[in-house]
Amino acid sequence: MGMSSADLSTMHMAHPGVTDLRAIVAVLAMSALMVVAMMFPLLTMPIAHIRARSFARRRWRSTGLFLVAYTTTWTIACAIPAMALWVAGNHGVDHWLLTGVTVVAAAIWQFSPAKQVWLNRSHSHPALAAFGRAADRSALQFGTRHGIRCVGSCWALMTLPFVVGSWHLAAMVIAGTWIAAERLSSPTLPVWAIRVPSGVANGVRAAAMVAAQRIPGRSWIGAKTEFSTV
Repeated sequence: MGMSSADLSTMHMAHPGVTDLRAIVAVLAMSALMVVAMMFPLLTMPIAHIRARSFARRRWRSTGLFLVAYTTTWTIACAIPAMALWVAGNHGVDHWLLTGVTVVAAAIWQFSPAKQVWLNRSHSHPALAAFGRAADRSALQFGTRHGIRCVGSCWALMTLPFVVGSWHLAAMVIAGTWIAAERLSSPTLPVWAIRVPSGVANGVRAAAMVAAQRIPGRSWIGAKTEFSTV
């Protein structure tokens, strides 16, 4: 993504007073790239919504305004954990403590009703104006609103790559896959639950079956693995 694990480690594990502000700028740049790489593939439905409700001559303009607002919202949101890491590094907070707190907070949020509320909201799309400045405002407002809803749903998973040091690329792949699977799931009731997206659960089942076939003397093909899927 244009930033090495060493660059992240400069920020994560610096001693008090040694954290380089340039690392913050690098992380913010990575944040924008993370949004493009991880979130843009999930925008096919909202972009289709814009194009279906815009005149042909305005489609590219409205789509561009939507993407600018969406990316800006996410980049600002990513700046929060980046700045938190900078402050923590300057105050000598232990890296492993920070990682543990982040992982626990992310897990609690993932299982909470509030998480499901935000995820449900991300499936809804508003009416859009078709003419002039009102159409521009509609596209910007839609991008901002959709970005806020995505942040509300995904912020916990998106913070993980910031705190896992040299594992940040793997964390991005895992978080991006999980977020994509969540977005393809149907809205459900917001309750406390260990929710596993159906796409992830099916992938685990398939991997387990393939692994079982490769283990000599064992046949787990008929075994069932149960998940609480959404």
